[in-house]
Amino acid sequence: MNAKLVDADSGRIPVPWWYPYDGDGTDAFRGMIQVLYRSGLTAKAAAAWEHRRSLVQFATRYVSRS
Repeated sequence: MNAKLVDADSGRIPVPWWYPYDGDGTDAFRGMIQVLYRSGLTAKAAAAWEHRRSLVQFATRYVSRS
């Protein structure tokens, strides 16, 4: 037996964080997690700055699809 994922979405807005992920998407996830869960405002700002390119691309992709 071979397991296979079959998925269908009836939603009107495609969500950019669904599979398949690319390198920028993975980096954006990593940046969002670090911004949310690092302790201290300085550490959160540093994470946002470190992942700024992928976070902006991710947000742009999300806004352009809605």
